[in-house]
Amino acid sequence: MKKTRFVFPVLFLVCAGIVMMGCSSDPDPGDIIEDPDMVFKGGKYEYQFDTPKIEHGKEYEVILTVEDCDEDFIGSQLGGKICYKKNMNDDNEEAKVLSGWANPVPGKVTKKEGIYKWTFIAGEKNQDSIDPEDNATTPADGKQFFHFEAQTSDWKPYPADIEFGIKGKFEVKFKETISDWTSEGKVTLGNLDNIVGKGTLSAEDSAKIRDMPEQSKIVITVTVEVKAAGSGSNEPGWGVGGIGGWEDGEWVGINIPVNADAGSLTFDCEIEIADILTVWPTGDISINLYNGATASKAELFKPANAAPTTWESAGTVTLGNTDDAAGKGTFSNDDMTKIDALPPNSKIAITVHTTVSENPAPGWGVATIGGWSSDNSDNVSIKIPGNAPNGDYTFTVEIKISDIRAVLPTGAFSINLWGVTTVTKAELFKPGT
Repeated sequence: MKKTRFVFPVLFLVCAGIVMMGCSSDPDPGDIIEDPDMVFKGGKYEYQFDTPKIEHGKEYEVILTVEDCDEDFIGSQLGGKICYKKNMNDDNEEAKVLSGWANPVPGKVTKKEGIYKWTFIAGEKNQDSIDPEDNATTPADGKQFFHFEAQTSDWKPYPADIEFGIKGKFEVKFKETISDWTSEGKVTLGNLDNIVGKGTLSAEDSAKIRDMPEQSKIVITVTVEVKAAGSGSNEPGWGVGGIGGWEDGEWVGINIPVNADAGSLTFDCEIEIADILTVWPTGDISINLYNGATASKAELFKPANAAPTTWESAGTVTLGNTDDAAGKGTFSNDDMTKIDALPPNSKIAITVHTTVSENPAPGWGVATIGGWSSDNSDNVSIKIPGNAPNGDYTFTVEIKISDIRAVLPTGAFSINLWGVTTVTKAELFKPGT
């Protein structure tokens, strides 16, 4: 793990005709980025902002966009809270909490670029040990800031002499509160490992979730035995599940409410669909539950004034045949011109054929779309649905064009395949009018 980023000045010592150069104890230049926009000292950073003004009871989003970072920032767990001080230069002044500690979506850094989003309501304690202000509104003479902190993968604070360089930015946005919702029905829950509610949702339910209008949500009814604070298990605020994929960093957490009392508790966990798709952009969606938690219901809701979602075909893409693999290859300039001209929220539907077995098994990646990077840093993975049966299997995945552009900002899209997998069709869709 690296120490502070400053580089010792080169020291020339001339002795008996020998010129010696002192060298830094910093890591190799490849481990750190040059000219970072921000440096997280000890993993911490205070982002000051003037607008929007934080007002009690209102909802806000904090967004960290990372374009590049020091390599050892990967693996960090992220958190933060909104505060204010009267004098930011007074180390003795205690910051006042406007909205307490919360984790973003996604909560863990898994690659060198990404977007991390926090949602706060002014006046809520969240997972903080400090109570927020009774009137959680920034006073006229207050300097409001977002206190950011990265910690180790097992949630330990970084030492003060550890620093991480970041290319990117913070943003704080006001979020309009939606009070009127329309139910879009329930999804069918599983019973994996004899845990009620755990399992991969059907392809139909997964597709329905992905096609929900903007700002839609899923409400999961969870029952769990809550333990007292300090017990070391199932404490208020602790995670007991997640929705998205099955691996760390692929799901949005299902957490016990922070104000929960010890004992059996049934609660509704509301999760934005957009947050699920941020961490699990393709494939069937799964609900994971642990530590004795079960789920009895999962219901979809859209804003009452949301327009119905309809789709219009924008044509098909001409597929390649690189390495004699049907569907593998880079899209033509004509197809990319068509793709880049699509309106926001457009998507591509890719029909995949493979043979499911122990290798590849359900949930395994068998293709990508985007760039050709072997570490998947510039492409989106295409995975076999978790409920796929063994044998020849054909499935369709729908991927937003914006999700591909998020990892491959420029250049032509390519489909990469391995094993016996082929792609038989790739069709573009745009929102209907």
